[in-house]
This record gives sequence, C-alpha cells and structure tokens, in this order.
Amino acid sequence: MEGVIDYAGLFPPASLATGPAIKAYADARGGADSWMLGRFVCSASRLGELDGHGAGLFRADPPFHFAAIGRGGATPGVFLEGLAADLRVIGEFEARHPDEVRFDVFEVKLPAPVLTDSRPALSLLEAVGEVISRHAARPPPGFLRGPAR
Repeated sequence: MEGVIDYAGLFPPASLATGPAIKAYADARGGADSWMLGRFVCSASRLGELDGHGAGLFRADPPFHFAAIGRGGATPGVFLEGLAADLRVIGEFEARHPDEVRFDVFEVKLPAPVLTDSRPALSLLEAVGEVISRHAARPPPGFLRGPAR
C-alpha cells in the first residue's frame, strides 16, 4: 500500500490554491502517514504556478513525485498540439528543478472521435509517438482515457 494515495488538492473537492496545495503536500510528506502518500497531481498547464511556492520545498529529499494531467483536445489536431505544449511545460519544469522533481505519470483524455473508429485511433497513437519523441527528453508513463461514463 506504499504510495497508493495521490494528492489532488488542486482539484475538487478541496480545490485549493496552488500555494496551499503544494504546502499541504510537502507537510504530508513529513507526516506519520507519509508512507502511503503518492504523487502530487497537477495540470501540466499549471506547473509554472508552483515555481514561486515550491522552490524551497522541492529541495527536500526525496524528490517530489508528480502526476501531470494533460489538456487533451476535442479533435486529434488540437489534442496533438496540447500534448506537445504539455510535454514542453513538463520538460521546462524539470529543467528548472533538476534532481528535485520526478514525473511518474502523464494522464490525458483522448478526443471523442478516435474512440469510435480504430483507424483514426491508430493514426493518433502513431502521431502521439512522434510528438513524444520530439518534445519529451524523458517521457513519463502515460495514461490515455476516454470520456467519463
């Protein structure tokens, strides 16, 4: 059960602001139940907000582990543009905090049109591989999901 609970304080029901959320996660890392604490969940597009709040916190051992949520997109083209932007933001964040942060997971919602036909889905997955190879020096494991039911 070690590391089984990811911290998603930026999202409902907590919906904390960036500063309080990263501080609560840092405090939990030092608490009695830290053994069960997993990653800090953050939208890739919001990672830059952590710089002002987390810079001192990130120096603590062990490195902060993140699950980044991608922006997705309604169409394959918009999805791929968003993926490239998210991977750039993640790479820049890692470069600003070397040896202090790790991205273990990248989760993104697939565009609905590719979920109903295998041909566009296969084309999109091939394109995803190309985007990852161009924009991610060290890509985190990905998790692609369809629409909520």
